[in-house]
Amino acid sequence: QILHAAATLLGQSAPVIENRELPTESSFVPWRLLAKAAPRHSIMIWLGDFPPRIAPEGWSVLSRRYQTMGFRVDDPWERELPSDRVLTTYDPVAGRIVTLNGATTAQRTAHAAWGQQRDDAFRAIFPAPLSRLVVGTHESRLDALVRFFHARMAAGKKR
Repeated sequence: QILHAAATLLGQSAPVIENRELPTESSFVPWRLLAKAAPRHSIMIWLGDFPPRIAPEGWSVLSRRYQTMGFRVDDPWERELPSDRVLTTYDPVAGRIVTLNGATTAQRTAHAAWGQQRDDAFRAIFPAPLSRLVVGTHESRLDALVRFFHARMAAGKKR
């Protein structure tokens, strides 16, 4: 049953990213299978880029049933646009290549607003500081994970 659900999940189209106000209804996430397969209080780790959008349908139930954690890896340009050069990248919403000029105030302001919305959405899905981890591509992911879980263990001992 788990392999069938995994195959079904991998065979689905990528979630719609155009409208961040709507949950991703066209994507199949086997929440019910997870509820049957994983015992209550299991650790559920969600790896993603966490764009600014609302939590998926059923997330409140999952976050109460499991220890949910979100892990995100950021490129340096996701944190701050380079101010000394132009960055050419692919915009998946527009479906085209775009040029970002970090020297312009308008693009730097828009990028900062996007970053804040993204961080706010990530905090809304994972409100506890020890339930989310953001690590840069220039950082050691293993070291960051070890620090993260050590901090969780230390916080658990203080209770």
